[in-house]
Amino acid sequence: MSGKKRLRKQCNLQEFFRKKVAKPTEDVTDNPSLSMKVGETSVPAKEATGFRSTAAAEIHADDDTTTARASTHERTSHGQSGGSVSGDKTDTGKDTTTPDSTSATPRSAGNTDTAVPQPERPPMRACEDDISREKACDAECCSGRESPFQPKDDAVILSTKKRVGNKNEFRSFQVQWYDKFPWLHLCATRRSIFCFTCMSAISMNIIAGNTQVEASFTDKGFDNWKKALSAFQRHQQSDLHREVVFKKMQAGHGVDRLLEHHGSILHSTRRQMLLKQLDCLRFLLRQGLAIRGHKEIEENLRQLLMLVAIDNKDTRTWLDNKDYLSPVIVNEMIQLIGHSVLRDLLSDIREAGMFAIMADETSDLSNKEQLSICIRWVDSGFKIHEDLIGFVHVIHTDAETLSKAIKDVLIRCALPLSQCRGQGYDGAANMMGHLRGVAARIRQEEPAAIHVHCWAHCLNLCLQEASKSCHIIRDSLCLVSEIAKLIRASPKRSAVFLKLKDQVSPDAPGLRPLCPTRWTVRTGALLGILSNYDVLIDTMAQINDECHDEYGTRAKGLLNQLEKFHTLFGLKMCYLIFSTTEELSMLLQNKKTTLDEASRAAKVLARFLKHQREEATFAGFYQGVRDSCMRVVGAEPCLPRARAPPRRLDDGGPAHRYATPEDYYRHLYCEAIDSHR
Repeated sequence: MSGKKRLRKQCNLQEFFRKKVAKPTEDVTDNPSLSMKVGETSVPAKEATGFRSTAAAEIHADDDTTTARASTHERTSHGQSGGSVSGDKTDTGKDTTTPDSTSATPRSAGNTDTAVPQPERPPMRACEDDISREKACDAECCSGRESPFQPKDDAVILSTKKRVGNKNEFRSFQVQWYDKFPWLHLCATRRSIFCFTCMSAISMNIIAGNTQVEASFTDKGFDNWKKALSAFQRHQQSDLHREVVFKKMQAGHGVDRLLEHHGSILHSTRRQMLLKQLDCLRFLLRQGLAIRGHKEIEENLRQLLMLVAIDNKDTRTWLDNKDYLSPVIVNEMIQLIGHSVLRDLLSDIREAGMFAIMADETSDLSNKEQLSICIRWVDSGFKIHEDLIGFVHVIHTDAETLSKAIKDVLIRCALPLSQCRGQGYDGAANMMGHLRGVAARIRQEEPAAIHVHCWAHCLNLCLQEASKSCHIIRDSLCLVSEIAKLIRASPKRSAVFLKLKDQVSPDAPGLRPLCPTRWTVRTGALLGILSNYDVLIDTMAQINDECHDEYGTRAKGLLNQLEKFHTLFGLKMCYLIFSTTEELSMLLQNKKTTLDEASRAAKVLARFLKHQREEATFAGFYQGVRDSCMRVVGAEPCLPRARAPPRRLDDGGPAHRYATPEDYYRHLYCEAIDSHR
């Protein structure tokens, strides 16, 4: 109904009530003696006036149903005989009113139930809601439910049994009706059936005002089981039920809602797949594995995602789309992961308050000079940390360039130089210069940043110089390097060595090359030679017999050296010195080592080397080497061939001669120990 028609109808109803209702009300108000009486009960005039205001309120309702109900209520209150109040005009034009203020129950079977109108009565829709709430069930079957209550217990079903007519015939609710009409809601208290869909729609106030409401399925309840199926079918096809179902479907399954729902599911799925890719990428980064391969299908990241896709179909779709697998995006992910880790690390360092700088420059495989910068700091639990901040590419290695690079990194990391309390570098002139070195430049800005030369680097330099000055150590290390190069450079020679090793000493360690710069990690290479000494002799002999090129010649020369006591003595001597110094080096490189522990460890090493210089200690060492040489090659120690001293050193006196081989090797032994003390 349009707005104009509705307004016109309301005006007509107002005029009708003004003529029909206003006059009896004024009569009652003006003459108190005309109180409407029925037997012994009377209604005061003010209640009649209240009835008029109630009728006027009902006229101003917005929907047609309220207007129609107001008219019906007016006719019932004024036009029915035997009711509470009757106001129909007779042929003579007089009104006959019969009020009843004490009871709303009918006085005869033919009378219509009416209630005395109360003052300030709310609109009809609100009144119906109040009545529904008064009649509503507060039991578990009806209160606070989001789905219809459909019990199947025999006790509940039998409680709905009802006599049909005057016959001795009983009928009850049938459980199979739930399947045909899913909206059925059984109230166990009132033993009646309701439409849960329509009830919830009324409570949410989503029903149009002109829609006729079936009270039997929304308010009173339905219990006529004889005509249940036809009533259920009729209600399911009613305008009210179809409107509610349509509005609920439109609210939950509209095009916009479907698109929004599908988009949210798609976003959630893609977000999960992106997180899985980040997890795979983080695993590869943590293990130091390459991300990409020679072909796209052979990439480690793609292969790892394909492994995950075995149990996750969404991952297969993610791989087919290739949205986030391009090199640019993967590199950006790696950069973001690195930045996230670095931010968390720097946050902890700033919280600590003080730190120390450790830096060193070196060339990478691409022949670029890289400056590595580490931060040493102590947390609140007094736990020491040494964390790598990153690498800085520097063009020059002078002190000015390196100091600027270090300060630039500190500025980028928001680490103030005023909180720096230490510096740790190697002994190079550009780092250690007391006037213009890196340490001196930083101390000019922050005097509290004390410079300490790396103790592990100091130990490495000491071993390097001592080994070069002692001939027996130098020659033994060169022999180890030549043997490792000869065997490891050829798969054929490596196969010969491994075959003989499996036959003689399968549990012995293999051959390892010497580190060209770190002298404190050469124990493994020396141990590989000493553990496979007899195997190496057989290997060199076989290579000499089978190879007729330069490698056969080199194998012959190495075989001659291995069969000498002098070689075995030098190798044993190297292992004795480097094994102890390596333990000290590992202790100095431990980030938890304190200054006191490092000092005491250095003193312990000095005492050990001093003890090795004693006569008894040398005697035991010499005898052990002699027994090993006799068991492996069967060679006895001997003196070297006597040589005339150089003319510039010859003073004309007799040349020094060792009495026994033991004296000669005692001299070499003490020389090596003293050089490393």
